[in-house]
Amino acid sequence: MSTQTLRIGLSCAAVLAFGRAVSGKAAPVCSVVSVPYFRSADMTYVLATALDTTLTDRTDSLAVSSIRRVGLPLRARGTVEGQLLRVEVVGGVGADSLSKRLAAGDSIAVLIRWGLGSDCSPIPLGAAIPAGEINHFIVALRPRAAWVQGHPTFEVGPSSTFGVYPGWLRTQLGPGAAMLSPIEFASFVEALPTDTAWHRDCRGPVRRLKRWTKDHSGLSRKYPVPDALQNLGAICAKQG
Repeated sequence: MSTQTLRIGLSCAAVLAFGRAVSGKAAPVCSVVSVPYFRSADMTYVLATALDTTLTDRTDSLAVSSIRRVGLPLRARGTVEGQLLRVEVVGGVGADSLSKRLAAGDSIAVLIRWGLGSDCSPIPLGAAIPAGEINHFIVALRPRAAWVQGHPTFEVGPSSTFGVYPGWLRTQLGPGAAMLSPIEFASFVEALPTDTAWHRDCRGPVRRLKRWTKDHSGLSRKYPVPDALQNLGAICAKQG
């Protein structure tokens, strides 16, 4: 059996990468590996409302971050369908230029979603967000030359940073779980550390997250706030 691993951020985007461990000749098994709660310095963060319009594009590559694209396998190349979004707030890579577009009244963007095929290669998923639904998206911004019909174009990887949380996590936590709303989550993300800040001195980012929790006491028990605080605090303690 062979295994291919897709490394993603569960609540915050990290690195999209593929790995293979081969043993025998059985069909490959795809797995997803989560990473701690970090705010990626090479992704784009968007609060947006889904629209009921889609656009198609032909592509031979995939944006794995807002500063890096990789070529797709030949079998994965071809037509992809993107769903239009009405962007309300944007942060991260490209925020300055996209915010200027918003200020000028141009708020339309395109979201392209990717999943995993039976051979663990990326496949386009098409549009699936109910029209009118607002969500927080952690996405890879395509370079301007690859925008679809001139609209800022975002891509999101398999089972990963689409929306606030992947759907399977909501199911796993149960219908009674208290979770941050998209707007609340956007505020929470701003309190999370980048890799650079964390490695410089992890104690500062932990204190910042604790301050956010104190200042937003009404949100402190909603997922993923307690989980993030516990995980980051434990990692920092081990680092000494």
